Amino acid sequence: MALFSGGHGRTGTPWEGRYKACLLDSADYVLRGYRYIELYPVRARLTDDPAAYSWSSYSANLGDADTRH
Repeated sequence: MALFSGGHGRTGTPWEGRYKACLLDSADYVLRGYRYIELYPVRARLTDDPAAYSWSSYSANLGDADTRH
């Protein structure tokens, strides 16, 4: 990774600074968070149906999916 980082003017890991965390202190915020995460593939135009997106937990959270990958 040092070769990649040095060649691209970076330090640390490739994932440094990308992860953010915040406290979801109410059921409303938790549901909004789930909706945001589960519907992101649709917003990003990766799929038209969130249940059809292989890397989504949308179907599992509905209780109607085989989650073995």
